[in-house]
Amino acid sequence: MKTREIGESGLVTGVLSLGAWAIGGGSWWGENDDSQSICTIHSALDQGLNWIDTAPVYGFGHSEEVVGQALKGRRERAVLSTKCGLQWRNEIGSHPFTKDGHSVYRNLSAQSIRKDLEDSLQRLQTDYIDIYYTHWQAE
Repeated sequence: MKTREIGESGLVTGVLSLGAWAIGGGSWWGENDDSQSICTIHSALDQGLNWIDTAPVYGFGHSEEVVGQALKGRRERAVLSTKCGLQWRNEIGSHPFTKDGHSVYRNLSAQSIRKDLEDSLQRLQTDYIDIYYTHWQAE
């Protein structure tokens, strides 16, 4: 697989990434088999696809949890990206949508970003995230 450095970061990824939105399941994507999702991530890594992209809102944490399980013992092989800015833990921020019983708010305050990051690190079972960016810019 062709690779590229991301800016001048020293991070080298394949030109393709594995997007983990569908792994979250729920009404966006329906039910799925977590063991198949984990096997898919393992196969991607084995084939040289090293960039795994997820977000807290994908399945309301479920995608990050499955990605974290899949990367156990393999974390150093992956360039992991996730996002911040969409949260459902409180009613702070602008309210763009409700899904699966969760009211989701856009919030890019420093406090919210820190909480999003802490929660993602826990769900992903890692102590670092390689690429962290805003999911949906707040108004």
